[in-house]
Amino acid sequence: MTLLMIRVLSAGRKPLSLAAGKLHRTVETIIHEKRYLADNANLGISSTIKRKAIHMALESAI
Repeated sequence: MTLLMIRVLSAGRKPLSLAAGKLHRTVETIIHEKRYLADNANLGISSTIKRKAIHMALESAI
């Protein structure tokens, strides 16, 4: 990417890379917490929990 493209993409409130990094960390944190709760209940983490975690992270990032 050129510097101009990076500036255009990051013209919002947050630079694009920082927003993407925050989103990734949020998703990982939620999945980790859900996995911890599931492990304590002797349950496996399901794809539904992962989808909900990603959905929650997307909502918080917007």
